[in-house]
Amino acid sequence: VACGVFQGDMSFVTFHAAGFSGSGRRLVLFDSFEGLDPAQVADGEYGASSNYVEMANGFYRKPGLHEGVVSRFARFPEVSVYKGFLPGALEGRAPSAIAWLHVDLNSAMAEVAVLEALFDRVVPGGLIILDDYGWIAYGLQKAAEDAFFAARGYSVLELPTGQGLVVKRP
Repeated sequence: VACGVFQGDMSFVTFHAAGFSGSGRRLVLFDSFEGLDPAQVADGEYGASSNYVEMANGFYRKPGLHEGVVSRFARFPEVSVYKGFLPGALEGRAPSAIAWLHVDLNSAMAEVAVLEALFDRVVPGGLIILDDYGWIAYGLQKAAEDAFFAARGYSVLELPTGQGLVVKRP
């Protein structure tokens, strides 16, 4: 499951690297394809960047984005693409068992809400990747995710890429 896919680049690489084609496994992609939901952004979330949401949405509201991702994966029956703001878009669409969860929503509230909705569905040994975990611009996001995982007895491993990694225990 990928939450926040933009153009689908990371999902496309993962699909091929993990050998999804013909494997019987599914890749489920979620994105608003309309940018960030301002209602899910906390005041001061981006520090000195008071116009971050407007700036980001100028980039993330790329015309034809949803259609492009759907087209990119159209030849792969293992992939489903869903449009809508998260976590609401998960309702009735999220798989019951998740082996790989990639979260890239650039919003602390949205990311924690997705984790609350999906964490229990991640199977033992399953991977959770937090895309912008170590980036200084997303400090509130990191703090919220650290609190979420600490409450469940987990620590997030910060990778050299700035991503965070959690491996679900049995």
